[in-house]
Amino acid sequence: MTSRARIPALVLALLPCVACFDDPDYSADGEVCESPCFGCTVPEASNFNHMAEVDNASCICDAVGNPISDQSQLVAGFAGGDEDQWQSFTVGLGGGLAKLAIELTSPVTPMPSPATIEIYTGEGIGGTLLGSLEVMLAPGPLELQEFTFPDPIALAAGEVYSFRVVVPVQMVIHMAFADANPYPGGSANGDPDLDLVFRTQMVECTSN
Repeated sequence: MTSRARIPALVLALLPCVACFDDPDYSADGEVCESPCFGCTVPEASNFNHMAEVDNASCICDAVGNPISDQSQLVAGFAGGDEDQWQSFTVGLGGGLAKLAIELTSPVTPMPSPATIEIYTGEGIGGTLLGSLEVMLAPGPLELQEFTFPDPIALAAGEVYSFRVVVPVQMVIHMAFADANPYPGGSANGDPDLDLVFRTQMVECTSN
């Protein structure tokens, strides 16, 4: 076996899965490299690393072409609100999340108000934060407001993610909901019978 110097685990985690990751029998100074390979595990991302075992939220999407509608729930049944709302969804077209539309309104009508949109892995907000966007919510009646991510967020087909809308403390987001589980691919705030009104648009990512 060719001799190689032991590389610190922190350095290995930052490398594109080289060094000892591709050699399970590699050892140096009586030690065996057992660290997992960190990297982008989203196949549709521009920097997908086929050797990565653990996703480190490093995925990027160099967009090409125009956004295409993917997931949607456009039936509104009633209005509700809170300071913090989220909705999970299952990606159909893998690539970059380029646009997200949500039916809501500014909590300080008749003025626009600031809000933050966050994207997480998995159901709810306990997963990895993949990206966020500062937006302004338009006042007036509930309507589908569209927000564009300047840097599309790489998402894998068939995987569950969640978007979250947060407004400053002591404000309440007024949003449109539907009951009876009209969107089977996710839920609003963890209630299996509720869904927000939303639409996602995905864009293709170039392959590096």
